[in-house]
Amino acid sequence: MVADAMFAGELKHLSGYGSAVHTHGAVAADRPSASRDGVLLSLLSWNLLAPPYKRPRESEQASRSRALAQIALVRESAADVIGLQEFWLEQEHMEAWSNFAASEGYCMLVSPRTGGKPDGCCMLVWRRRLAGLPSMETYSFDDWGNRILQCVTLQLAGCSDRLMLAHTHLTFPHANGHDPEMRRHQARKLATW
Repeated sequence: MVADAMFAGELKHLSGYGSAVHTHGAVAADRPSASRDGVLLSLLSWNLLAPPYKRPRESEQASRSRALAQIALVRESAADVIGLQEFWLEQEHMEAWSNFAASEGYCMLVSPRTGGKPDGCCMLVWRRRLAGLPSMETYSFDDWGNRILQCVTLQLAGCSDRLMLAHTHLTFPHANGHDPEMRRHQARKLATW
C-alpha cells in the first residue's frame, strides 16, 4: 500500500529539541491533593485547541481570555503533572503559561511540533513532587503530520525509581485517505518504541 510506504519507519530522536523552564525561587505552598502521600500521582491531559487551527479568526483579546480561563482551570485542578496538547507557541501565550508555572511551582517543558508548526506539547511537573529536575527528550514521528512524542523523565521525591512519562498528540483521523493511515502508523511507531 502506498500509504504504508509513506509512513513507514520508526520514531526519530530530535537531539536538543525543545525547551525546559525550571522555575527558581520559592516553591508554591502545599495544595490539597490526594497525591501528597508519595505514592499516587495526579495527571491531567488536555487538548487546548490552538487558535491557529480551531479559531483562526478569534481576536487577540478573545484568545488571551480563553488562555487565561484554561490556566485558571488547570490551577484549580492542582494536578501534579499536566500534559497540554496543541500548546500554542505564540510569545504572549507562552509567557502566560510560564508565569503560571513560576507562580505555582511547576517545571515547564515544551516540545514544538516539527515543520515550523505553531504548536506542540507542553508538560508541567509540580516541583514539590520531585527529587531533582526532570529531563526531556523529543522524538519525531517522521511523517508529514509533523507530530512529536515528548518524553519527560523524573525522579519523584521519596521514590528510588525514575519515571518516564510519554506525551503526544496523534494526527486526527479526518475522513480522508491518508490521515487514518498515518495515525495507525503513528500508533505503531509509538508501540514499537
